Amino acid sequence: MDISWYPLIINIIFFLSLFLGIFLTTVGLSGNLLILISSLIYAFYTDFTILNYNSVIIIIALYVIGEILEFTAGMIGAKKEKASTITILATFIGGILGGIIGSFIFIILGSIIGVLVGSYVFGLISEFIQTNDLGKSLRVARGIIVGQFFGTIFKIIIAISITILIISKF
Repeated sequence: MDISWYPLIINIIFFLSLFLGIFLTTVGLSGNLLILISSLIYAFYTDFTILNYNSVIIIIALYVIGEILEFTAGMIGAKKEKASTITILATFIGGILGGIIGSFIFIILGSIIGVLVGSYVFGLISEFIQTNDLGKSLRVARGIIVGQFFGTIFKIIIAISITILIISKF
């Protein structure tokens, strides 16, 4: 059996996973995780000849930075508006629940819409329950959304950066 075309197929699948990862990141799904896992598998498959150990370490570091930025951006937006710790926790829970519910309602974009709506609603309600100030609650909820938006932008930039790094190795 002639397997000389296997490397070509592997490369095509790898590059498709990179671009799918960028797309998934733009709609709020775990695209950077797909890029990371694909890169690790590819590095092992090629015995670290194309993606060497240094490249893999950089990819892992960029992935971790992206996750931290996304996780903290919404909280920073909330803290900027002086949200309480309970509201930040409620926002986090609301984002998770919203993402799960949203993914069932709208298959692809539902996850990101659900995260934003869930975070906004939970943040708004939590802050209103604590302060009884609708104006402040709306500012806090808006700060959360702005922070999460920038967190998503950072993750997209990281997904593109990792992909460019990998392409530069070929």
